[in-house]
Amino acid sequence: MEESKLLIKGIRDGLLITVHEKRWKDAQDLVFNTIAERESFFNGAKVALDVGETVVKAAEMGKFRNSLADKGLSLWAVLSTADTTIYTAQVLGLATTLGIRTTAAKEQKDANVFEGDQAVWVERTLRAGFRVETKCHVVVLGDVNPGAEIVSGGNILVWGRLNGSVHAGADGNQNARIMAMELKPTQMKINGVVSAPILKKSKSQPEMALLKENEIIIEPWNGRK
Repeated sequence: MEESKLLIKGIRDGLLITVHEKRWKDAQDLVFNTIAERESFFNGAKVALDVGETVVKAAEMGKFRNSLADKGLSLWAVLSTADTTIYTAQVLGLATTLGIRTTAAKEQKDANVFEGDQAVWVERTLRAGFRVETKCHVVVLGDVNPGAEIVSGGNILVWGRLNGSVHAGADGNQNARIMAMELKPTQMKINGVVSAPILKKSKSQPEMALLKENEIIIEPWNGRK
């Protein structure tokens, strides 16, 4: 292992691990190998991870966080210069900065992201009769079938087909968003506003629903917004 590719620094809130790898698979392999070599040192640690310009998607980051938890570590922050990775961290309820933010930075974050520190991670398909209700963001690694329901105080991200009923920003968050690989809900609400019927599309693509001027609009979603 090249030591220069991974740096560990003690900070007020635990450990800061900086990884210099462009590919996410290489980065996480390096982290896990280092933890395996120093189990007693890392045991019970709170970890902030700096991945630089590496692009990490929500499903990948969620699995990484779960794997760290299985090893007794808690991931609380992800630092990056990649927009996709920053947004992934925010969706999962992870911090994206260390220390005290400036007032301007805090106002910018508050204007775009639901202020919550956790996300509910669902690694299964939600079938008819299942209901998820939380004040946090919700991330589903699977489909949401007709008859299933999600009510979230924050954002809702479905890494699959969204065909059930969803309500984002249910606690009054008008900046909440709903994202899915295939967006065809039976009913969709944001901050209590009900979406108009969604027209059938000839080709499915990742899409995002958001509230503008008290109306839900749907835009293509590439993970950068």
